Amino acid sequence: MGIDDRDVRRTTENLDLRRVGSAPANYPSRTDRPVGYLAVGAGDTVLGYLWAADGEDAAGFVRRPAAGDDGANEAVAWTKELRAAKARDVPAARLLDEFAAADLPVADGAWHPGKVIPGSRAEAPSLTALKELAARD
Repeated sequence: MGIDDRDVRRTTENLDLRRVGSAPANYPSRTDRPVGYLAVGAGDTVLGYLWAADGEDAAGFVRRPAAGDDGANEAVAWTKELRAAKARDVPAARLLDEFAAADLPVADGAWHPGKVIPGSRAEAPSLTALKELAARD
């Protein structure tokens, strides 16, 4: 069996890459500042933490690896929630208050296996510290 010239062309020709759409708006997912956060849980299990940076427009969700599939599904739901909030021009500084008081889901297509745990709002000195908390829980 020899090498088919069509196979070689497919793997060596330049790709014609074109942008076909725009990515949804997102909050920056990194910060060096302290972060406020809310615990999100189902039953007695914390699935992860919704966070927003103090003094800048960064926010995200840190899932707990120990929460398994529910934690991963919660992370997907919060990605949708945060994109929808960014599209509504909600400043990151207001996110925690808004979601603490909201009946989930707020965004279309977001399905939450958990909910914000009432009274769970807290502060972490950094996003790294919050990620360490999620990893050791």
